[in-house]
Amino acid sequence: MFTKILKWFFIGFIGLVVVAAAIFLMLGGGFGERADRFSVNKDAPIVFAHKGLANYYAESSMASIIASVNMGFTAIEVDVTVTKDHRLIVFHDDSGKRLLGIEDDITDLNFEDIQRKALTFNGMKTEERIIPLDEFLSTYGDSLIIYLDIKIARKSVADTLIAYLERYNLYNTTLIADADLMFLSYLKYQEPKAKTILEGFSSGKEWTYSLIPRNFKPDYYSTSIGRVDEEQVQFLREKKLLNNMIVYGVNQDNIDRIYELGVQNIILDYDTVMGAIGGIESKLAEGRL
Repeated sequence: MFTKILKWFFIGFIGLVVVAAAIFLMLGGGFGERADRFSVNKDAPIVFAHKGLANYYAESSMASIIASVNMGFTAIEVDVTVTKDHRLIVFHDDSGKRLLGIEDDITDLNFEDIQRKALTFNGMKTEERIIPLDEFLSTYGDSLIIYLDIKIARKSVADTLIAYLERYNLYNTTLIADADLMFLSYLKYQEPKAKTILEGFSSGKEWTYSLIPRNFKPDYYSTSIGRVDEEQVQFLREKKLLNNMIVYGVNQDNIDRIYELGVQNIILDYDTVMGAIGGIESKLAEGRL
C-alpha cells in the first residue's frame, strides 16, 4: 500500500513539474533568440569598480563610491541586501560582524539600528554609514552604469527594485544580477524593460543558454575569472554574446588573463599601481568584436 501511494505521489510530483515548466515556457515566449539584444555601453568595454575603491575606503561606502568616480570609473558594482523592516541597502554580508562589528544577521535588524553603526575599514571604524539603495540610485543612477548584485532573491525585493527603476528612470543604466533564474524571470515578466544579469554562467554551463525562454533571457551573463576559459569565450563569440559577458574577481594579479581571453567587461578590484582606468579600457577594447 505504501509503495502504491509513493508511486502516485511521484507521478503527481512529476506532473506538477511538467505543468510548471510548460507555464514558464509559455510566459517566456517559447525558445529562441531575443531580437532586442541590449548593450548598456554600445558594446564598448565596461570596467566596474568593485564596491567602489574598496582597497582604500570602507567597501560600498559613499567615500568609496565618490573616490571611484574621481578616479575615472563610469561603472560600479554594489551588493544589495534587505533589513528586517524591508529596506534595501547597499551591503554585501549576511552578518554585520565583518563590516559593522556586530554579530547579528542583517535580516534580523531594522534599518535605523544598522545605520547607527559605523562601517569599518581594515578593522578600524570610519565615519561612513550604510547607504540605503534608493539614496544611492537617486544620487548616481543617471551618471553611472550600475551592477546590483542581489543577495536575497525575494519577490518583495524584486517588486521594490522595479519600483526604483520606474521612480528614477534607470531602465537603461542599472543591471540587476542574481544566480536565481526564476527571480530574474519574475523581474522580466513584471517589467520587460528591466535589465538583468545571470550570475554563475561559468564554463560548462553554456548548454543552459538555449533552455532559457526567449523573453526571460538575461541581458548580460557573468562569472568569476577562474571559471571562464577559451571554450566559453568561443561559445560567446559564436552567439554574439561576448560583449554581454561580465567577469568578476579581476585584480592586478590576473587582469592579463582577461586581455588574453578577449573579455570586454570586468568587475575590478582596483589598485592605483594599475594606472589610469582609460588605459585598462583601451586594452580591453583591443579584443572587441
